[in-house]
Amino acid sequence: MNSESLQVKQWPLARLKPYERNAKKHPADQIEKLAAIIARHGFDVPIVVEPDGTIIKGHGRLLAAKKLKLDTVPVIVRGDLSLAQIREARLADNRVTEYGWDFEALLADVSSSSALDGFDVGFTAFGLRELGLDAGVDTPELGNGAREIDDVEIGEGSHECPRCSFKFD
Repeated sequence: MNSESLQVKQWPLARLKPYERNAKKHPADQIEKLAAIIARHGFDVPIVVEPDGTIIKGHGRLLAAKKLKLDTVPVIVRGDLSLAQIREARLADNRVTEYGWDFEALLADVSSSSALDGFDVGFTAFGLRELGLDAGVDTPELGNGAREIDDVEIGEGSHECPRCSFKFD
C-alpha cells in the first residue's frame, strides 16, 4: 500500500486495543500535556492501528483521548504490513523521537514566538524553566556561551535534563 492510499477514518475509542506488550512508557504528566495540546489544537495526528484495532502507533494519544472523554479519534488502518513490519514500526516510531534538539534554534523559535498574540509556550510541552526563559531563574554565564539552569550546564554537545529526561543538542 502506498501512502496515497492511506485514509484517515473516525473510530470509537472502544474499538481500539492497546498492544499488550507496548514498551513505551506514558507517565501521567506526558498524558496531561498531550491532552492539553489536543484540546487546544485538535486531534491531528491519527492513531495507527491493525485491522482488528490493535494500536501500532499512538498509545499516548489514546490515553489523552480517554482523558478528554472523546467519543471517536482519527485512525489509519494498516492491513498491508507484515507482523515484522508492525513490530518494527511500533518500536521505531517511539525510538526516533528520542533524538536531541538544536537548543539554539529551539530558544530562538520560542523567544520570537513569545511575541505572537496567543502563543503559550505551555502548549509546546516545554517549560520556561527548562528553557532558561523563566524570569525568576538566574542563568549565569559559565563561559563558552554555556548557561546553568537548575544545576544543568547547557553548552555544546548533547544534553539530557536530569529532572525530565528532555534531550537536546
